[in-house]
Order: sequence, then structure tokens, then C-alpha cells
Amino acid sequence: MVGTPATPASKIQRTPSSTPGGSKVREEKILVTVRIRPLSRKEQALYDLIAWDCPDDHTIVFKNPNQERPATAYTFDQVFDPTCSTQRVYEEGAKNVALSALMGINATIFVYGQTSSGKTFTMRGITENAVKDIYEHIKNTQEREFILKISALEIYNETVIDLLNRESGPLRLLDDPEEPLWKIVEETIKDSQHLRHLIGICEAQRQVGETALNDKSSRSHQIIRLTIESTLRENSGRVKSFLASLNLVDLAGSERASQTNAGGTRLKEGSHINRSLLTLTTVIRKLSGGKRSGHIPYRDSKLTRILQHSLGGNARTAIICTMSPALSHVEQTKNTLSFATSAKEVTNNAQVNMVVSDKNLVKHLQKEVARLEAELRSPEPSASCLKTLLMEKNLKIEEMEREMKELKRQRDIAQSQLEQERKAHKEQKVQRNQCGPSSQVARCLSFPVEDEPCKDKHTPETRQRNVVGRQAMIRQSTTSTDPSMLVHEIRKLEQLQRQLGEEANRALEVLHKEVASHRMGSQATTETLAKMLSEIKDMQVVNSVPEEIVIGDKANLKEEITRLNSQESTIASLERKLDMFRNL
Repeated sequence: MVGTPATPASKIQRTPSSTPGGSKVREEKILVTVRIRPLSRKEQALYDLIAWDCPDDHTIVFKNPNQERPATAYTFDQVFDPTCSTQRVYEEGAKNVALSALMGINATIFVYGQTSSGKTFTMRGITENAVKDIYEHIKNTQEREFILKISALEIYNETVIDLLNRESGPLRLLDDPEEPLWKIVEETIKDSQHLRHLIGICEAQRQVGETALNDKSSRSHQIIRLTIESTLRENSGRVKSFLASLNLVDLAGSERASQTNAGGTRLKEGSHINRSLLTLTTVIRKLSGGKRSGHIPYRDSKLTRILQHSLGGNARTAIICTMSPALSHVEQTKNTLSFATSAKEVTNNAQVNMVVSDKNLVKHLQKEVARLEAELRSPEPSASCLKTLLMEKNLKIEEMEREMKELKRQRDIAQSQLEQERKAHKEQKVQRNQCGPSSQVARCLSFPVEDEPCKDKHTPETRQRNVVGRQAMIRQSTTSTDPSMLVHEIRKLEQLQRQLGEEANRALEVLHKEVASHRMGSQATTETLAKMLSEIKDMQVVNSVPEEIVIGDKANLKEEITRLNSQESTIASLERKLDMFRNL
């Protein structure tokens, strides 16, 4: 089973965030590997020497014949020596990038190198292994439905040609962002055999020619594009799909005219090849230097224009640089390694591509229309639901209105009581100043009691409340379980009674002096006051109680209560007489 493609930790610049179906990679550097082919038959016949060595899997070193100069070392993501198979090159240098297209991430794999360095041989092996793994993944992913399409083109002498429809003539690149970059035939793939057959047709249509370095040298750049769309099965109810492309690019070989002995047509082909590869090298160097904000000459060649998104754009990219180990090709090999060194510093910004396919969108809209039509045919449930919500809302509104009315009523009552209190206070103050007794007599007749207001103290209603209050206190005391507590309560009542009598005596004495000195009242009033003062003193003597009470048993407690109740009439009589004094 083919696993989900992973990105090497050394290539990721930021932490990947999760996405449906796969990892979403951001700011990933291009994966660059170098493959060294064995010496060719021509090189062996000429007794050419091997000029390069691989001390490990990441380093390649030039064995300089001049011992005085230090050896030059190059480091890459992976270096494959001449004994490595194409299968290993694919597994470690291209597989993870290629299978990213199954997860909705654009991917590009291309080989770069001089003529006869093994580019086409390597790309054929990578393409075959990628097709095998793609269909293995599709077979083991039953929950998704995959649609594969193929298109292919070649760039020959800066002319773009459709390899699946060569008779259509040169293609014109478009700049409309709403349209594809070019209008090209796109075949829907039936199965893996159909895909291999179409790839074979593309390779057969490609321009090749004989040079001094290679009998069948590729004279054009070939780009095979696989478009992969995957959607969850219908029972999932999902609409969005993954849509990505896998570009397999086999570049024409970089070459020198002196080495290829080219002339005429071959020389013209080589000049166009070298110009497009030079533009590719310039773009790579500008991107690797961190000059993304400056001008990048993508439009200087058709090759860089088509591969624009793969170079610093929305794609994962892998570059496999092929080279000859022969000493006779050292200069060309150094140019290839210089290109690879710049490429490994280029950063792409790949992300998952989510789209809505027309087929799924139509199905989704049809289901939604059917649901709405069903609701229109049976509107009763919706109407009853709305009616219930409306009734609940009306009840809440009525409850809030009642609360507001009650608050307003309480506010009006409070304002009315406040106005009455203010008026009564003003009237009492005016009466005292105009016709009342002297201030000293008024203070004495107020009879202040602790924690009780003086106003309206001796009205009939107040006296009635006092009597009822004392009776309630007596009833509460009788139900107590502690006799000492009851006696103490009785003692407090008697002290209040004695205090009331003393206050009354002081008030009457002051009032008697005022009347006797003829400052207020008449002779009859003086006699009446003297008589009442004598009666009050007699009542105090009769009802006087000792200062100390010995707490006894329940019988003594009953006697105390009986004695206290018998004094209520005397207290009431005393309060009536005091009211008479207040009215004099």
C-alpha cells in the first residue's frame, strides 16, 4: 500500500497545518538530488577518467588532478552514485512529491543536465513508478472517487506543440487568469494501461536528433501533465473536491556546439535550448537570492512561463540533476552542480487545492431543491413552530409590561408618602413655634425611647400598638424554655415603665412651674395640674417594684407575669393623662 506523501523535515520552513485528507505544507524548499551515471561506452573507449567521488549520500567531491588545489565539495538532499537503481532514485528523490498530487497539492518533477547525462532514461523510470504508485493508492482508497486526465506538450525552438494533437499546430499561451494557460487536448484516463499507452504516444511524437554526444538526443523540452481530481463518495454528502496537477518535465540537454559538432538545424535547436535553459537558470538564481519582490524573468522563455507556479509558487517541486563522471565533461558538470546548488535555496508555497466540481455541485443543488419543495408541500410543521414561538414571545412581553406597571405604582406610592411626611413635619414645626409650650416642656413631653422615633409616639394608635407589642412579648416569653430569660424580659418592661413615670414627673413639674408663674395658662389650669401630678405620683408609689428580683421557679414566674398584666391598665391611664397634658 502506498503511504501518504511526507515532506522531509529539513525541507519544511514552517510547521505544517492539518487539512482534510493530507498535510498542508507551507514554504517548502525545492527537493534537489544529483544522479551520477556510469561511464558510457564512448567514454570507456577513450579511456576517460572518473573525476568525481561520493564520500556519503549527500556529498559529491571533485577529484582535482592538481594536488595543490583543495578538492571542491557539493552538498545536496541526496546524491546517487553510479550503482544506484532508478527505483531508488524515485523512492528517495521523487515519490513523496509525486504522490502529493493525490492529496490536492500541485507537484512538479523535472530532470536537468547536459546532453547524454541520462535525463530521459531517469524520467522514464520515474514516470513508470509514479503511475504504478498512483493506481495503487487509488485501489486502496475506496472512500474517494478519482478522475485522472492527461495532457502533454513540447517546446521546440520556442514553439509550444500539443503532443496528443500535433496537427493542431503551435499553441498560443494565454494571459487570462480565468482561462488555462493554453488550450490543449486533455484525455480522460480509463486505467493504468490506458495511461501508459498515452505516455508512449507522447514520447513517440517528441523531436529527437543525432549529435556527437548522443544518437537520439532530445531536441525539445517535454511536459506531461496529469490532472488528478478526487471526491468523497456520494453517501458522504460532501461537495468539495481535491484538484491538483503532476508535471513530469524532461528537459533538453544543455550542450556546447563544439562538443556536439552541431551545424545547421542542430545548431539552431541547440541555441534555442541553451537560451531557454539560461532563462531557467536566471530565474532559479534570482529566487534563491531572496529577491522574490524584484522582477523575475518568467516571460523571457516559454519554458519558465509554463513552469512559473512550480518555481517559487503553489507547488511542491523536485529537481533531479544528472551528470557524467567523466573528466572530459567536468566544465558542463560543474555548471549543472552550480544550477543545483542555486535550486535547493528556492522556496515554494504549496497548499491544498479545494474545488467544487460541476457534477457534485449539480447533485447538491438538486437535493437542496427537493428539500425545499418538500417543505413547501407540507408547511404545517413550520407554521405551528412559528406560532408557538410567537405565543411565547407575546407572553414574555405581557409579563414585562406587568412588571413595569407594578414598578411605576410603587414609585408613585413612595413619592406620595414622602410628600405627606414633608407636609406633616412642616405643620408640626409651625404649631410648636406659634402656640405650643416652651421648648424645655416640649423636649420633656417627647419621652424619647431608645431605638424608637418620637413622632406620633402618644397617639391612640401608637398606644394600642405598644399594648399589643407588650402582650406579644409576654406570650413569646411564656413559651421560652429558660425561666431566667423570661424574668429578665419582665424586668426590662418594668424598667421602661419606671423610666416613663420619671419622665412624666419631670415634664409635669416643669409645666407646673410654668403655669404657677402665670407665664402660661390660668389659675384653674394650675389647680388641675397639681391634682393630676399628685395622682400620677400616687400611681407610681402603688405600682413601684423592687430594684432586684429573685429568679424563682415557674410559680414565681407566673406571679410576675400576672402582676405585669395587671399594670397594663395603670400604664394606659398614665398615657391618657400625659395626652391631656399635651393638649393643655
